[in-house]
Amino acid sequence: DFGEAFDRLRSGGEETYRSQRHSVEFVASLVPEFTVTTVSFCGRPHDDDLLSGLRSVGLTTDQRGNRAQLHQLLTQINPTLAIVRTPNPHILSWLTTRNIPTLCCFADIFTEQKHDGLLAPWRRFRDSQRLEHLTTLLNHPAITAVCNHNLNASLSLVNYLHIPTDKIMAWDW
Repeated sequence: DFGEAFDRLRSGGEETYRSQRHSVEFVASLVPEFTVTTVSFCGRPHDDDLLSGLRSVGLTTDQRGNRAQLHQLLTQINPTLAIVRTPNPHILSWLTTRNIPTLCCFADIFTEQKHDGLLAPWRRFRDSQRLEHLTTLLNHPAITAVCNHNLNASLSLVNYLHIPTDKIMAWDW
């Protein structure tokens, strides 16, 4: 919830994770040059103007799979550039279809999921289809780079999602 974190930190509150203050301040520092809208999946649905040019939209975690609602929100925001912090295929699909330059900046390690039981073959097939779709989206030319939070997580993009190494950047504050 970017809006909650922004308000809490601005009023002298504590970080809830390492470098949260740095992250929030960085996003806010983009405002003089850009109009910035953050969209978070969180427990507090909201649409708040935090500063002139800085907006926080909160969707519930249940809404992350609602393609129509996400596409409607993105159409309303009408971004010219995007930084995507979650590998959500509905968001990535909307951005790539419109060739909007996008930087993906994840903090995820992509690995094969283990499935047991009678439905295991179906679940493995479903997972492989989702990953194939995510790989296609991340390899789209509109996705300018795919960043991950350290070297091992970045290598998982190569080994598991087959993203070319020249499109990957490891990051850390």
